[in-house]
Amino acid sequence: MSKLSKVIFIIAFCFSSLGLFWGDNPISVEVNKREIKTGEVFSYTIKIEGIFQKPNLNLPDFKNFNVVSQSQSKSYRQKKEGLMQTYVLKYFLFAPEAGQFTIKPAVLEDGDKTYKSKSITIKVKGKPLKEKKKILPYIEQGTDI
Repeated sequence: MSKLSKVIFIIAFCFSSLGLFWGDNPISVEVNKREIKTGEVFSYTIKIEGIFQKPNLNLPDFKNFNVVSQSQSKSYRQKKEGLMQTYVLKYFLFAPEAGQFTIKPAVLEDGDKTYKSKSITIKVKGKPLKEKKKILPYIEQGTDI
């Protein structure tokens, strides 16, 4: 390993130890698809992990999407610093109209601290849905989770 490689490794290790290199945001979001057709179901997942006092989650508005279903799970681990809590909320959504839509950040408040997830943009192609029956083929196919 060259001297430069060692220096970079040590700097990266120090930053990661301090939580500055990767960040210490306890809330993250992800989707399984960023481009869909009208009526196609996709998943939107919020994951919250950390040691909290009194967490309060403000969900984003899914105003351009319809919620097909949702699920949630919780788990706990005891650590030296306190009780590590993990929450996973999963929403299955579809868009009845074509366009480009942004799901705004989810916001987690814990005491005097506020954390935000990233916003996610979804591109929807296709004709507007006139009937609910038109999403049935997508529900029967299932989703890629």
